[in-house]
Amino acid sequence: MIEPPLWSEGASPFPHEREALAFLRERLPNNEPYRAWTNVEFIADDGSVNEIDALVVTPRGFFLIEIKSHPGIMFGDGQNWRWRRPNGSEKPLPHPLILANTKAKRLRSLLARQSALRNERDPFITALVFLSSADLDCRLHDIARTSVCGRDPDPVPIGGTPPEPRTAFAPLPGIVATIKDPSKANLRGTSINRPMSAKIAEAIDQAGLKPSNRGRRAGDWELGELLDEGPGWQDFVGSRPRMSAKRRVRVYLAGLATTAEEDERLRREAEREFKVVEGLRHDGVSQPLDLIQAERGPALLFDLTDDEDRLDLWAPAGIPALGLDARIELVRQVGEALAHAHNRRVSHRALTARSVLVRGTGGETNGRAEPLQLVVGHWQAGARELATRLTTHSSTGESSLADQLLERLDADEQVYLAPEAFIVDDPDGVALDVFSLGAIAYLVLSGQPPASDLVERERLLTEHHGLQLSAAVDGLPDDLETFVAAATDPVPANRPTIRELLDLLDGALDALTAPPEAEVEPDCTRPWVGRVLPLVATDSCVTARAGPAYRIRVCTSSSTMRSQGRMARVFV
Repeated sequence: MIEPPLWSEGASPFPHEREALAFLRERLPNNEPYRAWTNVEFIADDGSVNEIDALVVTPRGFFLIEIKSHPGIMFGDGQNWRWRRPNGSEKPLPHPLILANTKAKRLRSLLARQSALRNERDPFITALVFLSSADLDCRLHDIARTSVCGRDPDPVPIGGTPPEPRTAFAPLPGIVATIKDPSKANLRGTSINRPMSAKIAEAIDQAGLKPSNRGRRAGDWELGELLDEGPGWQDFVGSRPRMSAKRRVRVYLAGLATTAEEDERLRREAEREFKVVEGLRHDGVSQPLDLIQAERGPALLFDLTDDEDRLDLWAPAGIPALGLDARIELVRQVGEALAHAHNRRVSHRALTARSVLVRGTGGETNGRAEPLQLVVGHWQAGARELATRLTTHSSTGESSLADQLLERLDADEQVYLAPEAFIVDDPDGVALDVFSLGAIAYLVLSGQPPASDLVERERLLTEHHGLQLSAAVDGLPDDLETFVAAATDPVPANRPTIRELLDLLDGALDALTAPPEAEVEPDCTRPWVGRVLPLVATDSCVTARAGPAYRIRVCTSSSTMRSQGRMARVFV
C-alpha cells in the first residue's frame, strides 16, 4: 500500500469517495515513480475552480481520475448516460469523461508554465472515470466505455472458482490495472521515470494545488456540488447551515479574471441576467432570487429542485416515455414563457436546449402529482427593447452577440440558434427566440436534436427552407410540421409570431382529439381536395401545385399566411 509522502490525501465528506480512494491506495505500490494526490483543487486560466478526486503518477503515465459511485444499472453512449437507481427511478447524467478531460487539459496548461517543467515536454494527463460501486451493473456500449474503469476483481485463490458474471455485458477494465498498463483499456501510455515523477510533484507544488475547499461560500450560502459550468461561470448547489433550503448558485468568476476588461464584462453579465428578467413573473421563466457576492465574484441565487435536469440531458430518455399530447404541452410551456417575456419587451436571444430545465417527474410522488414543467434560464445574453444590447460599442468595449455566442456555446448548442445570430451585428431578439423555439420543438416532438452541428443544420435549412420534422418522425399532425418549419425559416421576416405558433399547437391538439373522419370517395375531378400541398408564397398570395394539370391560387392576409407557413390543407 502506498504511504505518505508519495500518497497525499485531502479530506472527503463522502463515504463512497473515501471507500474508492482506500480501494485505490491499497493496490498501489509504495515506491517511486508512483505518487498520488487526492481531493485537491486548482484555479484554471479562465478562473474556474476545478476539483480533482485523484491524480496518480505511475511508470506508464499521469492520470486524472474522476470517481463516480452509482449503484444500480448504467446505460448510455459517448455523450449522455442514464442511471437507473436500485429503487427503479432514473436520472440522466452527462458522460463524466467530458468534464474530466476538460480538467485534464486545464491542469496540463497550468503545469506546463511551472519552472520545474521548463525544459521538459508538457506532461500528458490521461483522464479516467472510475465507477467505484461494487453494486453497479454496467451496460454501457462501445464508445461510452472509452476511458471508463471499474473495480479490479479480487485475486482468485489457486484452485478457486471465479465468481459468476452478473450480466452478459463485458466487465469494465480495473482502475488499478489500467493505470499500471493503459493498454488494458485500449489507451496509450507514456513512460515516466523517478526523476520525471519528482518534477511533476514539484510542478504541482508550484502551481498551488491544494486540498479542496469544501467550505466555499457565497454570502450566507455554502457551496457544494458543481452542477454545471461554462465560460466565466459555474453553478453550485448552495445550502445554509441549520436550514433545509437549497439553491442553485451561479457564480460569475469576475474576481479571478486576468484583465480589468474581463472582470468588468463578467460583472455586467451577472447584472444583466439579474435585471433583464426583473418584472417577469412566469412559471416558465427562471427568476434570480438575489444577486450576492461570492469569494470569486458576483453570484445569482435560483430555486433548485431535487429532480431538475437540463433538457438536453433529459430528452434522450425522457421524451420517448411521453405521449404526443404531453410533448405538445412541453412545447407550449416554452412558447408561453417566451410570449410572456416578449409582451414585456424582453428577448432571450441565446435559447438552446441546455438553457431549459426540466422539473417534476410527470407522475406521482407520495400520492401527489408532479407534472413536468420546462423552465427557461440563462438569460445572460437577453435584452430589453430600447435597453443596451449585447453588441459592439466603443464605450463599453463589449464584443458582438456573435462573438459572445461562439465563445459561450458548444457546437451542439449552436444548432438551436438562428443563422443571423452569427452574422448580423444586432439581430432582432424576437425572431431569434422564434427560431430557437422551433428548434427546441423539433427536439421535444421527435426526441432528436435538430442537427449534429452548424454545417449539417445549414444544409438542412438551405435544402428545405426550415427544419423538417417529418424527417425524424412520421405521422404527426400537419400543424406540428408547419410549426417547426415556419419557426425555423432561415429568413427572419418570414417567421410567425409566438402567438401564431401557439395557435398551431391548438390545431394539432384538435387533430389528435377529433373523432375519425368518415371515408370519402376521392374526387378525380379535384385531386387537390383534402391533400397537404407545398406552397409558394408571394406577398399575400400562395400558389399550391396539385399535380401536373392543376394549380390553386389562394389570397389571404399576410399574418394568416405566416401562421400557416408553407404547408396548408386546401379545401375547394
